[in-house]
Amino acid sequence: MTNIFEDFETGVTQEIIQTQVHTFYGRIQDHEVLGPIFNAVIQDRWPEHLNKMCDFWSSITLGSRRFEGNPAVAHMRHKTIRPEHFVMWLALWEATAKELFAEDIAQCFIQPAHRMGRNLSQMLFAQP
Repeated sequence: MTNIFEDFETGVTQEIIQTQVHTFYGRIQDHEVLGPIFNAVIQDRWPEHLNKMCDFWSSITLGSRRFEGNPAVAHMRHKTIRPEHFVMWLALWEATAKELFAEDIAQCFIQPAHRMGRNLSQMLFAQP
C-alpha cells in the first residue's frame, strides 16, 4: 500500500517526519536550557504536542494541510522565550535531522526551520 503522505521527489514520508519530531522533542525535554521552558508550557500534554508537531511538519514538508493553528500566536503567548532560544532550538533541530537522515532529507527539515525561525524571531523580537 502506498503512503499517500509521501513526497516521491524528496523521499520524505510521514514515518520520517514522526522520527524527526519524536527524536527531537525527546532531546528538547532533556535539554538544560530549553527543557524547562517546554516542560513548563506543555506539562503532561506531550503526546498531544507531538501529534500537533507531526501534523505541522507534515503540512510543511508534504503539503498535507493537517496542521491547524498559528505558530506566531502560540509563541507570542510565552514571555520566557528569548532570541537565544531560537538559536539553540535550530541547532538541535538541525543536528537531529543530520544525524537521522541523509543530507537531502535532512535539508527538507532544516531549510524551512531556518526560514520559520527567522520569521518568528523577527515577529517576536524586532524593535520598532
